[in-house]
Amino acid sequence: MNYNPRGLLSSLSNTYNGSLRSNFLGVAYDAVGNRTRIGTVDIEPILDEYGWVLARGMNGSLTYTMDITRRRLLTEAFSQSDYQIPSYSLPFAYDPSDNLTSVRGTTFSHNANSQVTNSGFGYDVNGNATLFNYVAHNYDYENRVLQAGSILADYRPDGKRAWKQPGALSTRTYYLYDGERVIFEFNPTNGFYQAYAYGANGLACSERQGEHLMYAFDPAGNLVHRFRDGTVLSNSWFDSYGGLFYDDSQTGQRPYPSPDSVGYQGQWGAYTDIESRNYAQYLRWVFVDGDYYHPLTGNFLTRRSAGTNEYSAGVNPTTTWGRVIGGTLAGIAGGILTGGNPLGIAAGVALFEGLYSAAEGKPASVVVRDAVVSGALAYVGGRFLPQVESAAAQMLVRQGVKQAAREFPGSLSQALPAPRKIAAAWSAGTYRQGGLLTSMEYGFQEREPFRKRHDRA
Repeated sequence: MNYNPRGLLSSLSNTYNGSLRSNFLGVAYDAVGNRTRIGTVDIEPILDEYGWVLARGMNGSLTYTMDITRRRLLTEAFSQSDYQIPSYSLPFAYDPSDNLTSVRGTTFSHNANSQVTNSGFGYDVNGNATLFNYVAHNYDYENRVLQAGSILADYRPDGKRAWKQPGALSTRTYYLYDGERVIFEFNPTNGFYQAYAYGANGLACSERQGEHLMYAFDPAGNLVHRFRDGTVLSNSWFDSYGGLFYDDSQTGQRPYPSPDSVGYQGQWGAYTDIESRNYAQYLRWVFVDGDYYHPLTGNFLTRRSAGTNEYSAGVNPTTTWGRVIGGTLAGIAGGILTGGNPLGIAAGVALFEGLYSAAEGKPASVVVRDAVVSGALAYVGGRFLPQVESAAAQMLVRQGVKQAAREFPGSLSQALPAPRKIAAAWSAGTYRQGGLLTSMEYGFQEREPFRKRHDRA
């Protein structure tokens, strides 16, 4: 792996037994850290002894077109140069609330609550998807999935999934965790087990029924290869929102016949329920921190985040210190020009917030709303709260300005912590004693979804 001067990944090579299996070169980014291009994508095909292709390869370049102001992916396009995977272009479109209205050519409509209204979708009064792509779901009183199709589950007191059961007549698989990630799963009835080993760079390998499996990933953390005992078992490729483009086995079977939970964002601990491919072979449910993410729509089945869109796995607008301080200074300026009149303070704040929202590319209705609401709050503060006169208040203002001076310039050259365009990349979280990574926070820089969970009230 190599990194550019900004600390962003610029190239990645995966080798096994001394042989180069995949290469990702010339990874480029825009000014805010969104991945815009991978100059060379080279996934070597798996051949038999006669040179026949068993698992397809991929050779060419990838381009990501972004909505710069909102950091949303508009197009993922692959241009083929060699091997078997052809060129493709995947379009994505959004409404003002960050709902994906077009995903890989499929159109989705949404109501005012950001819930899909297409045929085959339905929600309960808590906003949980009880019908998702014609598959029924049931939830507990804390809005956690108890049943997804034939898959049954229950949870521990700390909110983590305790067990999963593929059907009423099947047996249960239980889970152990390190932080938010599964590190061991086992079925005491049939003897199945799989242990996962993580390092500072995410998932490294697993032990499954006595077999040692190793994994290789693309620059976004999605599975590309499985290895075992000197053999390259498979080649695979995921799009930015988690759609499985292909998953070929070294035996020639398509898709790979015995996958485990490692797939989309597998490097960072996302757990794919393999049973879900019974419902959609290439669009499998991904279990992330107690919630299901679905690549079909690019969002979660339940509300999980604060922001414009509670179901979104992509970017929600975030407030920066720069915006806070800018609004404060605008209010002060309005107060000075009007002799401390609360209406002047409100006008200054409203003008700043309106211009800021317009610069973000928001529609006129949202710009007006932001200005009016911010101005009204500023008027209330200026009318009924004492002006900043006390030494304590002045000290707080000075501290805020200093904090803004330290933090805001950096946000101009670094991606804000939201997701990947999804073209996103997870950033390292915290470490426990001993150096084991215990959490990962997804910072969608450009093309992958999954933000850190916000606790429900």
